[in-house]
Parts: sequence; structure tokens; C-alpha cells
Amino acid sequence: MWPLVAALGCASELPRPPVTAHHWSEFEPVESPPPVPRPEPITAAPRENAVWVDGYWVSRGGIWIWREGGWVIAPAGSRIAVWKLIYDRSGRVLYAPSVWRDQRGKLMDPPAFLDARHQRRRDRRAKRRQKRLRQRELMR
Repeated sequence: MWPLVAALGCASELPRPPVTAHHWSEFEPVESPPPVPRPEPITAAPRENAVWVDGYWVSRGGIWIWREGGWVIAPAGSRIAVWKLIYDRSGRVLYAPSVWRDQRGKLMDPPAFLDARHQRRRDRRAKRRQKRLRQRELMR
């Protein structure tokens, strides 16, 4: 019990981005609730103005995929609507993934993660994407 309490106490002191609510239209029905969030190692902030964004589950065709959290620089005026799970009156499970909004409340791309682990993953994805594009061009 004590380690959990200590971990929760530390997590509450992390710098977080400003939050906002989801629009009702962002909720979609899902077959079942997501699994319990995964524990994540939280490293020291890479920059003084960095904020921590928790990881969350994303539903892709009924399969839950974990999106890791990390340190980001929140764009000026932006806010995050963190993932949310609700039940409607009929008992259906409705889910909205985490999204970022600009100062006008419009959806925006999430800011890039600052740590090396996310950078390496992004680089690997870009290389795979380039390889697939080259293969498609060779097949033409």
C-alpha cells in the first residue's frame, strides 16, 4: 500500500498541460472498457517548460492499443482533453481518446514528445514508411 501512495503523491506534483472537456461528438461506442492503464517510468523533465502527458488506451477496431505518455512542450494557449470513458443510460460504454485543442478550441495535432525513446520510435516509423513508399514505386 505504501509504494502506491508514494507513487500517487509524486505523480500529482508533475507539471501538466491545461485541460479542457471533450465535445459530446467525440464519444464513440466501444465493445468493452479499456484495460487498466499501464505503469510508466517518468524521467526527469528534459526542459524547464515541459509538461507530462499520461499514456492512454486507443480503440482500433475493437482492439485496445496503448499510447505511451511522455514529456511535451504544450503550444501556447493549447489544452488537452484527456481520454474519458462514460456509460450512457442504456449501459453502453462510450469512449473519447485524448485530443489537443488550440486556443480557439479547434482540434490540433498533439505536440511531439521530447524524450529519446519517442524520437527513436518516430524515426523507425518514418524509415518504415519511406521503405513502403519505395516498394510501391518499384511495383508500378
